[in-house]
Amino acid sequence: MSSPRLTVIILTKNEEMHIARCLDSVSTFATTCLVVDSGSTDHTMEIARERGAQVLENPWVNYATQMNWGIDHTPPNTDWIMRLDADEVVTPVLAREIRDRLA
Repeated sequence: MSSPRLTVIILTKNEEMHIARCLDSVSTFATTCLVVDSGSTDHTMEIARERGAQVLENPWVNYATQMNWGIDHTPPNTDWIMRLDADEVVTPVLAREIRDRLA
C-alpha cells in the first residue's frame, strides 16, 4: 500500500522573494504543490514552475474564494490537503513528522 497523497496549496501574488524557499520546504513530503496565483507581475509563477509546482491562475476575490478554487482544482487522487502561505516554511523537524505520519 502506498502512502497517502498530499497536495500543498499556496496562494500567491508577487511572492518571488519567498516562493522557492516555501516550495523547497515541502518537497520531501508533498505529492503535488499547487500554486494558485492571482496576477503576479514578478517571477513568482516562473520560479514555482521551475521548482515543479503546478501553477494555476485565478483572479482574486477574497481569501476563502481563492482557497476553495484551489481545493476544487487539486488532483482527484489527493488524500490530504495542506494550506501554506508563500512566506511560510515547514521546518525539517515538521517535514520529517509529516513524512512519518503519512507512511
